[in-house]
Amino acid sequence: MNRSIPTLIYTWQDLLAIVGLAGLYGLLAKAVLTYFSASGNVTLIWFSGGLGLAVLLQKGLRYWPGIFIGAFAAGLMVDDALWLSTCIAVGNTLESACAAWLLKRNPRFSVSLSQPQHFLWLAVVGIICAVISASIGPWSLWLAGFLTTAQLLGTALHWWMADVFGIIFTTPLLLIWHGWPGSWFRLRRLPETLLFVSLTIFSGQVLFSDWLTSQLSFAPHTYWTFFFIF
Repeated sequence: MNRSIPTLIYTWQDLLAIVGLAGLYGLLAKAVLTYFSASGNVTLIWFSGGLGLAVLLQKGLRYWPGIFIGAFAAGLMVDDALWLSTCIAVGNTLESACAAWLLKRNPRFSVSLSQPQHFLWLAVVGIICAVISASIGPWSLWLAGFLTTAQLLGTALHWWMADVFGIIFTTPLLLIWHGWPGSWFRLRRLPETLLFVSLTIFSGQVLFSDWLTSQLSFAPHTYWTFFFIF
């Protein structure tokens, strides 16, 4: 009786891609932790999370080890202990993997991001799944003695915000601009495209040229642009 020979789960091309993802994830995480963090662990925005999710959506969930290795290496680069780097890497990996799993099974979402509803679902799933990393990471820092009990809730909130913003910023950028989005510039979609481009330019003027200062005084100046992003 002939038995089929089991095949490897990963090809050499997959392994090289995982190594590449780990390197990019780790270097980007190191840069963010260096220049966008006051404490060395909690950042203003987590671009690496958006990178990891984009790769899993585009290439498949089997690339998750690249996220774990990259996040683990980033922890070591900021002098975290082995167990702490492992815990934070687990949270980052679960966040991206769960988000990719949910989005891939949503018939109203497409990695092409060709319709506004696709962006909406990406944001909704990102908001939900960012809770995973924002739960594991701060608790790990608390166990390590980097946070007091009083700081735990506030740190978790900032962690969650950083991951959500990273997904909203980075994932669409990578999914859309890995190829020219030609459908944006077809005649029937041109008004929609012009509206988005106009809002982008207008948000820049609000942020850098102090437009609508009095009308938007209820929000910190550096957060104004997020109104237009959402």
